[in-house]
Amino acid sequence: MFDERGACVWAGELDIFGDMQVRLGARDDCPFRWPGQYEDVETGLYYNRHRYYDPRSGLYISPDPLGLEGGRALYAYPIDPLVLVDPLGLNVSTGAGRDSVTYQGIKDGKPYTGYASAPSSLGLDPERIVSRRYGGDFSAFGGVRPKPVYSGSDEQGKETARGLEQHYYEQDVKMHGKQGVANKQNPVGPRNKKRDKYKKAADAHLKGCS
Repeated sequence: MFDERGACVWAGELDIFGDMQVRLGARDDCPFRWPGQYEDVETGLYYNRHRYYDPRSGLYISPDPLGLEGGRALYAYPIDPLVLVDPLGLNVSTGAGRDSVTYQGIKDGKPYTGYASAPSSLGLDPERIVSRRYGGDFSAFGGVRPKPVYSGSDEQGKETARGLEQHYYEQDVKMHGKQGVANKQNPVGPRNKKRDKYKKAADAHLKGCS
């Protein structure tokens, strides 16, 4: 951390599970830790919105409020904290605390259906969520941003969005053949354990419409 003159006034190093070793300055000069975490210096725990995290054990001190929907390890941080984060103290795989979008566009000259999501706390509309997904670079789509066809929030929003992603993909394959669509594979393959749940959510949304 630097002051207004550009001088380093605080420095620290996090280990793989977020335990902080302060190298310069006071510990409470900068209380921010892994994404979404704010250290309570008195207890040594990190406030993670929905629960507290213990960086010494690499575990939360209370179970996941999502229950088993968040996975079997109710107190665990992401399995690989080098590539995954849990800024809300929730398992993002369920869609909790996120806005989900199904979108369609023409990618490399072929129809493409995709899925994107973002934390609800960002307050992004569907178009901006799609833009965030590609970092604003739509060159693969001929410079045209894909069009959102559905948006929803939390678990139900994700289930519906993923189900619609598969639904519209199947429609495109039926019309153009597998070689005629830009998707390289099934968005929700037959081995996906949530395939039936996603399909039911999409069917309920469509209510018999295509």
